Amino acid sequence: MKLQDLNILKKIAHTKRNIEEHKLRKLEFEKNAMLQHSRSMQEVARSTNLEENFAGTASTLLNYHAYIEFLLNLADQKQSAARYLAQLIQPQQKQLRSEIRREVAIDELRRQSELLQKKVQIEADENAIEEFRLYRRKNSV
Repeated sequence: MKLQDLNILKKIAHTKRNIEEHKLRKLEFEKNAMLQHSRSMQEVARSTNLEENFAGTASTLLNYHAYIEFLLNLADQKQSAARYLAQLIQPQQKQLRSEIRREVAIDELRRQSELLQKKVQIEADENAIEEFRLYRRKNSV
């Protein structure tokens, strides 16, 4: 059961890492898409020479830039949290491993103790049988 817990913790940490990496790639893709959109909006503003379009594009660019900064900061925070969780899990993994080793050693000692008890019982039974045979020989003679 403990080994399963360790494997589950590893899978959770791995999954969280994969999710964070996927989110970072998605944010990078969105950032690139927004930058491309901003560039195309700039081209529209340049080609038409309308100050309103340019002002709107500049405002849009500033909004996109602020949004991108927000997303990147959020991604950094999530990545830091994932690293922190991984650091928290590591000592628990070591503790689980040592507990598992200790339990395996205890089980092995129990098994050896049971075998030794059976061996002692068999020897005691054999001695009792031998004593009974000797007793019968003495009384039958």
